[in-house]
Amino acid sequence: MANTNKAFGLRPLLKLGSNVNSDGNTQYRIASNTTDAIFQGDIVTLAGGFVVKATPGAANILGVFLGCEYSDPTTKKTTFKNFYPGAIVASDIVATVVDDPNALFLVQASGVAANTCVGLNADLVQTVAGNTTSGVSGLELSTGTLATTQALNVKVVGISSVPGEDDVTSAYANLIVVINEHLYRGPTAGVA
Repeated sequence: MANTNKAFGLRPLLKLGSNVNSDGNTQYRIASNTTDAIFQGDIVTLAGGFVVKATPGAANILGVFLGCEYSDPTTKKTTFKNFYPGAIVASDIVATVVDDPNALFLVQASGVAANTCVGLNADLVQTVAGNTTSGVSGLELSTGTLATTQALNVKVVGISSVPGEDDVTSAYANLIVVINEHLYRGPTAGVA
């Protein structure tokens, strides 16, 4: 059965090891008037102490964006969204980020992945823009970058076992990954 082509970014799934009870979420600030939209499932990093959307292929990934809250500049009411629409002028924008370096995520492959992709690393690719109606990211795992190269965004640790998402002989299988270039794992450069 063919897989469905419906990118959704990185979706939190489980954790490596035995620490599965903690949700691994932390709140970070987004600077007022940050222009780039950040969608649920996008990878983020830090710049000047604030969360910003990371570009696919970037190193020092802080984690995966889940949503945010802020005081609406017009209504002055607290607003909760699963995406940051960009250009919000508020001093209290707070992002929720899955920043646990052992967190596992489900991500759609951009092409045919094959069983042999488990254990390989890959970069992410923005195949479609984030969806402003659902708030969901358009990130996918770039199957064209699958390799043993260390400097790639994620490591494939498994394949979805859900029927309709697990056919590695056709494009768009859902893979289980861990962030390989995580800011809080191993000897990585700091960010300013």
